[in-house]
Amino acid sequence: MKRLLIEALLVVAALVTGLLWSYAGNQTVREEADRRRQECETRLLKAEQSLSVANLRGELGLLLIDVEESNFGKARERSTHLFDRLREVMPTASLEQAAVLTALSQRRDEITTDLATMNPETAAKLRALYHEFARLEPAIEGTDRPAAK
Repeated sequence: MKRLLIEALLVVAALVTGLLWSYAGNQTVREEADRRRQECETRLLKAEQSLSVANLRGELGLLLIDVEESNFGKARERSTHLFDRLREVMPTASLEQAAVLTALSQRRDEITTDLATMNPETAAKLRALYHEFARLEPAIEGTDRPAAK
């Protein structure tokens, strides 16, 4: 009887030890999964910011094309849309992106006036802004895409 009781206690002790070891292992796995999830969320946020800036750059490029083709009516419409989108993107932009986006937004009145008066220098101004956007497109981590220069 004593022997049976000792064997039962040893079995219970082995089960408890196994459960504690399993719990400790699961905790480590959970912590690693949480860390990786946080990394993924950070990378996703950066990718979304880069995509927003790239979309703005594309809209600015289309605006530039309209100006170069002397389609100032379409350019004014596109300009309005560009600056509306710019206002939406700025709060979620990184610090570096926000600096360039703020500089662009401060030129809204100038660009609008140039488009209204069909100023021939508008294309050069828009081209300079377009190139300014290029430095905001870093390569997304984990891809082979090189950073824009």
